[in-house]
Amino acid sequence: MEIEEGKLLILQAFYHLAWAGGKIEQAEADFIADLAEQMDLPLGSWLPSAMMGLTRPSRQAITNLSDVPIDEVERYQVVERFVALCMLGEGLKGGQPQLLASLALQLGIKADELEEMRRRLC
Repeated sequence: MEIEEGKLLILQAFYHLAWAGGKIEQAEADFIADLAEQMDLPLGSWLPSAMMGLTRPSRQAITNLSDVPIDEVERYQVVERFVALCMLGEGLKGGQPQLLASLALQLGIKADELEEMRRRLC
């Protein structure tokens, strides 16, 4: 998997996580857009993904985050941002706890590490 393809997959995971809370709030959309800019993705590559991610939840599950070519530090940073996204509003809601755990496991983050991140970021 190429790095740009991996970054787009990570962005899709953020949209999945936001939708798992029931709907995407403006703060979540802004958070993900800021993240895309920080990832140095060309606007033309992430904007179509954003349009799809904002308008409706995807029916296709994210199952291959482990294939994204990022190192261990970046994996932790991605999961910390997953947690931060979930904490923007009233905390974890809907299907977010299960999806967050699944995404973290795909990136090699264990349950106790995820819980520590959650406590630290709350």
